[in-house]
Amino acid sequence: MSEGERREALRELELLAELRERNPLAFVRVYAKQERFLGSRAFRKAFFGGNGAGKTHVGVIDDLIQLVDGEVLPPHLRRFKRWDPPFFLRVVVPKFGAPLEAVLDKFRELAPRDQLVGDGFDAAFSKQDRVLRFKNGSRVLFNTSDQDVDAHAGVRLHRVHFDEEPEGEHGRQVYAENVMRLRDFMPEAQVMFTMTPLFGLSWTYDELWERRGRETDLEGVYDGSDGCFVVVASLLDNPFVDGEALVRQMDHLTEEERAARIDGRFVHFHGLVLGRWDPARNVCDPPSREHVRGLETEVWIDPGVARGGVVWVGFDRDNHMLVYDELYPSGWTVPQVVAAIREKNRRWGVEPVLYGIDPSARNRVLTSAESVESLFAREGIFCVHGQNDRLAGVLQLRQRVEAGALVVSRECVNVLRERERWLVAEDEESGKGASAGFKTKGPDHLWDPIRYAAMNRLWSPPAAEPAGGVPVWRPGWAGPWRGEPSVVSEPPPMGFMS
Repeated sequence: MSEGERREALRELELLAELRERNPLAFVRVYAKQERFLGSRAFRKAFFGGNGAGKTHVGVIDDLIQLVDGEVLPPHLRRFKRWDPPFFLRVVVPKFGAPLEAVLDKFRELAPRDQLVGDGFDAAFSKQDRVLRFKNGSRVLFNTSDQDVDAHAGVRLHRVHFDEEPEGEHGRQVYAENVMRLRDFMPEAQVMFTMTPLFGLSWTYDELWERRGRETDLEGVYDGSDGCFVVVASLLDNPFVDGEALVRQMDHLTEEERAARIDGRFVHFHGLVLGRWDPARNVCDPPSREHVRGLETEVWIDPGVARGGVVWVGFDRDNHMLVYDELYPSGWTVPQVVAAIREKNRRWGVEPVLYGIDPSARNRVLTSAESVESLFAREGIFCVHGQNDRLAGVLQLRQRVEAGALVVSRECVNVLRERERWLVAEDEESGKGASAGFKTKGPDHLWDPIRYAAMNRLWSPPAAEPAGGVPVWRPGWAGPWRGEPSVVSEPPPMGFMS
């Protein structure tokens, strides 16, 4: 390269650096999953990404596309713009400090300087109010999910962007309050999440993941047919970082932590009670009325106050159990529950061989000195008590699950939903040794009565046939009659007293 060419190249590089400084958006790059995320107009959209998948990066890009004037956007980003300024946005991070600074740094890095009030981030951002202002009237409010819910009230928003998951019940309330802030711009308003799911199957699992649509032609992207568009991106999906090198440094993480932090997937951080569940083995299509009538049906009841559960469990001659129907009452009275039970019995054409109930139902209530069990008896349903040894019951369920001796109808949606959330809270490993006992957490309004049903008809894997071809007895089976007369000696007149 000649001296003249070198000077020309340096001048071009200086102009490029100046342009990059003025408008960083002109130089951003996105990969396929990020493009699909930018293009979604669903009311709820979420980018579940592992660390390094570019979730915050694409979220801030999406925000800035809406905040700035259209003419400053490069063609590859302009097609994703849906709002004209002024655009009102709130960004919610978990806490002040490092989480907020990380998002502010991303806005500082990517925002076009000429669009900001005062031609720079520091001039446009009010530290006291935590507001970023643009010349066109757009603004960004920055809040945290651990603030009081009232701190999120009183504004009109086009979009609320949650960067990382708001934790717990308070986080859900913050989310609900922010959804109300969108009402003036419905139906075009939007809730956006960019997060790594680190709290297990939390409320965001129900609100976002379970409302996702069908997977599209791009793996890990769901179409949002129920008003929720979801992208799941791994660290390894991001072509702009060396994901392989980072993964090699994560050998210390558990399998669950790797699934969340690398792949962006929802996982249980405490083991499932029924972790070896196989839908191909333990879930079936709804049975016919004729099939159910050929079983021995037991109805088991968990009479919860806020939420109860009733299950219909059928046993065949091999002692296999089929959970084929359910009730999931909330705030019902005993007469209402009994009426619903009898209606389902009529629909299936069954007469249960017994009714069972949680043993705590025998306790008297303080208001009337009458037990829940006696209220069912007054309605004509007389119940036996379930065996409430939790560890023994769970071991029975696990044996049945692994052998395919416990099957649940696909129509029992609440039974299947609870199974995904029923976790081991404490055992000899996670507690304080064997003396810690066995505890579970999560919804078990239906699995408690299923556990009682399993304990009422104990089951063990069938024994192998012994050598020599001698058959082994099994439920419902009797050996062949050999036709050989028994030889009985004549006893003395007074038996052994003679």
